Amino acid sequence: ASALVDMYSKCGMIAGYAQNDVLDEALKLFKQMPQPDVVSWNVMIAGYAQNGLVEKAVMIFKQMQLAGVKSNSTIFANILPACAKMGALEQGIYIHQGIIESGCLSDVVVVSALIDMYAKCGSIHKAWELFNKMPHRNIITWTTIIAGYAQNGNFDKALKLFEVMPERDVASWTVMITGYAQNGLVEKALQTFKQMRLAAVKPNSTTFASILPACANTGALKQGIDIHQSIIESGFLSDVVVGSALVDMYAKCGSITKARKLFDNMSQRDAITWNAMIAGYVQNDLLDEASRHFKNMPSRDAVSWNVMIAGHTQNGFVEMALETFQQMQLAGVNSNSTTFANILPACAKMGALEHGMDIHKSIIESGFMSDVVVASSLVDMYAKCGSIQKAHEVFDKISKRD
Repeated sequence: ASALVDMYSKCGMIAGYAQNDVLDEALKLFKQMPQPDVVSWNVMIAGYAQNGLVEKAVMIFKQMQLAGVKSNSTIFANILPACAKMGALEQGIYIHQGIIESGCLSDVVVVSALIDMYAKCGSIHKAWELFNKMPHRNIITWTTIIAGYAQNGNFDKALKLFEVMPERDVASWTVMITGYAQNGLVEKALQTFKQMRLAAVKPNSTTFASILPACANTGALKQGIDIHQSIIESGFLSDVVVGSALVDMYAKCGSITKARKLFDNMSQRDAITWNAMIAGYVQNDLLDEASRHFKNMPSRDAVSWNVMIAGHTQNGFVEMALETFQQMQLAGVNSNSTTFANILPACAKMGALEHGMDIHKSIIESGFMSDVVVASSLVDMYAKCGSIQKAHEVFDKISKRD
């Protein structure tokens, strides 16, 4: 009995470490277990999967198979969304084989996750094949295949399936709205939103968070105001994601005063809300206000720094852009591809070759040389700084890789 208690207490600790991203500690504890059960294996797989470490999650899954522990549907439901998110088709196919061997292919949740994985990895035909073979489908399965076609740009097929699905819930409608919105088909997105209201289906926070960026990116202020009214009526104004999307919509549509009023009235704000407000000021050429807001932020992420760097660069304040980039590094915030794509034009405008070369080193260390936009910005920076030979070297490396 004490061995069983010890195993479960270890399993609880492993779960705690895994949930808090301390995966090395979780793995150490896991290895101390003489015979981990399926729950312990699942905790480790879920920990790696949820942190985007798909290859490691699959490696643990393989070890579990070798240990002769039978997989269950929970394991597959944890690992497949990670494969989908990372576009890890090869690993997804391996997991599919594991599902067949475990006899979990009749589980509707597992098959829905499989369909989602294939669709997000671009294998929509494989997703359709699975959907077609299912003896029982639920609303989640239907919504998943519709989302797959919408994400892959096949709206005709998505719409046909949407029209014949046995019942439609808020998720199904939202999938269609999101698909149209993300592909710039704003009128279609708004039309579907209206049809949803006429069908007496209540929108949720995801619906509003999907439709508002469509209005924002096309400057559709009138429609945005109508949706704002729907948000108030539906009781989602206090939702931080919806509130942030509203702030972003008003700012991008040029109603910066309205955006600020909403921001001030929000009871809860997260980094996305602050970033939306700062980006709004930058887009409306109010850099001083943006800087003030940036300084008042409780915590700044890479997006916040990127917005300020881009703002300074685009407005010709290239020295300020470089200064902000250096402050970002001192603050210990990791640069991403957007950071580099924003800071390199500042070096190019200044002819700051030395700074550019330092940034080139950072790009190599961070593993962003494979990013086409970053590499193109590097070529441009070297060329504008008069280092044509270096520009050719970088260009040749890209050409060889492509």
